[in-house]
Amino acid sequence: MIQITIKLKPKWDLLSLTERYPTLTIYDWCNFTTDFYQVRTATDADWEEAVKAFLSLRKKLGFALQKRVEAGPNSNVFVMSCKHTRRGSIEQVMQNHSCMPVFPLVYHKGWLELRGICLDETKLPAMFARLERLGELRVEKRGRMNSNLLRENMLIPTSALVSGLTLKQAESLLAAVDFGYYNVPRKVRFEDIAGTMEVPRTTYEEHVRKAEGKVIGAVAPYLAIFFGKHPLNEQEDHRRV
Repeated sequence: MIQITIKLKPKWDLLSLTERYPTLTIYDWCNFTTDFYQVRTATDADWEEAVKAFLSLRKKLGFALQKRVEAGPNSNVFVMSCKHTRRGSIEQVMQNHSCMPVFPLVYHKGWLELRGICLDETKLPAMFARLERLGELRVEKRGRMNSNLLRENMLIPTSALVSGLTLKQAESLLAAVDFGYYNVPRKVRFEDIAGTMEVPRTTYEEHVRKAEGKVIGAVAPYLAIFFGKHPLNEQEDHRRV
């Protein structure tokens, strides 16, 4: 099995919206009956206008709002009736080529990010060619997946990884990701992000470091499962060398 992450640039209004508001990210879970969107911005400046534009666009296309829930600073969840059709959809294209879509779909800076688990590697070129009819395509990641770990990959609950974070810690960590702090080479410093968020650098850095520690601590057991080793045992082995 092959695990892939691709980016696609079709001419969709929702993607144009994320170009207009560069700090806007939209996550979409869709079952062709209901759409579950999480909409967030990295800064306060874009928040109100971006949400208004998002709701206006969805209403224009016939998506009826069923529920709206606050999900933290500059982040809301919207449950809407779905107007997508399965026929000809990206999800169907992937499934027709033995590739299972992994939700959510992510809309950010004019690109649609898709993840999938492909059961037949020989069908990938045809799938990429079909998707390229919609717009520019980039393959971001492509790697072989251990079939014995499919269950573990699919069933790790989000709460197990991030429930220990406070809202401030989560907001600070997401901002670091959005602004490119973890890019290689690094694109921004803590001082820059803290200035944008209008908080002292020391306060912002403390939130990020605490969030990093909690997330890494939560991920460590799954790393041990994936590699079939226990981190403590590995440390002891290194000390013996």
